[in-house]
Amino acid sequence: MWLICSCNLGKTLAVNLTEEDRLERLGTIQSVALPHIPGHDVIGKIIQVGAAVTDLDVGTVVAARTNHTYADQVCLDSDLAVTMPTNLDPVTAVSLVTPGIVAYKTVRYFADVQADQTVIVKGAGSPVGLLIIQLAKRLDAHVIAIASDRYANLIATLGVG
Repeated sequence: MWLICSCNLGKTLAVNLTEEDRLERLGTIQSVALPHIPGHDVIGKIIQVGAAVTDLDVGTVVAARTNHTYADQVCLDSDLAVTMPTNLDPVTAVSLVTPGIVAYKTVRYFADVQADQTVIVKGAGSPVGLLIIQLAKRLDAHVIAIASDRYANLIATLGVG
């Protein structure tokens, strides 16, 4: 479970190993002071909320991208927490945190995809590419996917030919 102080504190249910985490563990990122608790992508259950938190309750399962997540409990600002659907497995969901953030920002902020636009997704078979396809289609954009042949069937299931 977790606590969200201005934030929440929660019990860690699942963490994801990102490239940034791997580099931190190798000691190749010079700005990381040791000793250091690595980790960024996390799913957890809230065990306590701070007085300023009004939109999250104890027991709620949330996803977040923050720091020091390879711990039993993580203190997290409430504005970083996203509630998890109850039917989604935490171990599966945690792998979507960073790719999901990248895909969402790409579609909504960097490209500002609108209905009826054509979106070309290079690397469409990657986790980020697959999420961009889904987000762009949800916005009623026309999607052209570029990926190796091994992803053709998967991409076709998303409605892209």
